[in-house]
Amino acid sequence: MTTTHRLPVLETAISALLATSSVGLAQTPTAEAEPSVPEASTEPAAAALPAAEPVDAAAAPEPGAPPEAVPSPPAAEATTEPAAAEPDAESAPVPSYFRIDHDYLFGLQLWAGATYPFGDSVGLASDIYIAENYPSQSATDGTLSLLSWWGEFDVGPAFTLGPVSLTPMVGIAFDWAARKAVAINGPQLYTIVSTDSIYFESWVWTLLYSAFDKGGANDYIHTRDWLLYKFNDTIALGPQLEYTYDLEDKSTLAFPLGGHVELAYGTGNSLGLFLGYELKKSLRQAADGAGAEGRLTFVHSF
Repeated sequence: MTTTHRLPVLETAISALLATSSVGLAQTPTAEAEPSVPEASTEPAAAALPAAEPVDAAAAPEPGAPPEAVPSPPAAEATTEPAAAEPDAESAPVPSYFRIDHDYLFGLQLWAGATYPFGDSVGLASDIYIAENYPSQSATDGTLSLLSWWGEFDVGPAFTLGPVSLTPMVGIAFDWAARKAVAINGPQLYTIVSTDSIYFESWVWTLLYSAFDKGGANDYIHTRDWLLYKFNDTIALGPQLEYTYDLEDKSTLAFPLGGHVELAYGTGNSLGLFLGYELKKSLRQAADGAGAEGRLTFVHSF
């Protein structure tokens, strides 16, 4: 009897012991549960900040915020304005040129000029002109006395009508050696007609020495005109005539007739050559029968 009653008691004790052990095992982490720890470390760095040091979101972006959330500095914004990228129309360069001539009539000549545009078809042209030799007295036996130290300033409006350009001008000339003004060069007229295949240019000068000295050199008109055919962008060729007329003696001072060739000579440059024959017999006789006349020209356009 005693043995029979002890067995149920023992079984009850073992069952209670096993139940207690299973509860403890459920509450104790095992090696298989360790991978859950790294998963907690994938949270944003902002979540790890201590609660005692909150970050003011309005004052600064959170660490790890995307780059576009950071405000652009004012200097960077200023560089993107269209006005800074576009050039000012008023700063565009004024069309201008430098020219060198050496010829039978005036020797070495230097030019520099520009045209200030007032619109698409109107401008103000001006230039300075320096000549080595200039007629200073009446012609004697078909020859001309020459004046050095010639300096001139010219000004006038410029009109452009399609392929046609007209520039009337007036100028004043000085003899730097004599320290005085010696002539009015006016009226002057420059005419240019330029198409795809044809180029025509005409100059007319009126030299009035009488404006400053009634008993000085005779007044005269000088013109030069040439018509060129453009073979291509490099070369143009055609006839040229020049004529100088004495307004007081009512006589021809010079009348060469010949040909003109124009060559492109690099960016913005051109070379011109005029070769002619003097039709005035007295001038040929004064030069021992030689009748060749000519001019070399270099022009650089800016």
